Amino acid sequence: MPWTPLNPQRRVLNATSLSYVIVILDTSIVNVALEPIAASLGASVAGLQWVVTAYTLAFASLLLSGGALGDRIGAKPTYIAGLLIFALASALCALAPSLPVLIAARVLQGIGAALLVPCALALITAAYPTPDGRARAIGIWAGFGGIAMAAGPLVGGLLIHLLG
Repeated sequence: MPWTPLNPQRRVLNATSLSYVIVILDTSIVNVALEPIAASLGASVAGLQWVVTAYTLAFASLLLSGGALGDRIGAKPTYIAGLLIFALASALCALAPSLPVLIAARVLQGIGAALLVPCALALITAAYPTPDGRARAIGIWAGFGGIAMAAGPLVGGLLIHLLG
């Protein structure tokens, strides 16, 4: 199958890579925004720690459950549910009027990420049945995650500078 952005394999890889970038960016980008968050919501250091920890704790603790749910009801519906939860929680984070609402929205983001990430791998595995193709696709997917982790502070700084 030719390598084009429109073939079914490439669409799966594009979608899962983009969503993984967003999940990983969210892990590191918020660290740059802690000072503006503290100023706008009157957050203490302990409150800011919860802003960071709520996401990573929910994400890490539910990752295996997200994979098991994907195995039980299907990778695609679980992936889509995770993406929708993550997107809605991100909007809630942006609109959060108080620190408790922000922390709750960060927990929801972590839940969405925990559904999305393991199912992304399952979707890639299904889309790339040959070992060589699968290894290449997972390498690309993981590479985008690495780039996102490194770019998170830069992107966060740019967003804060441009949007406040």
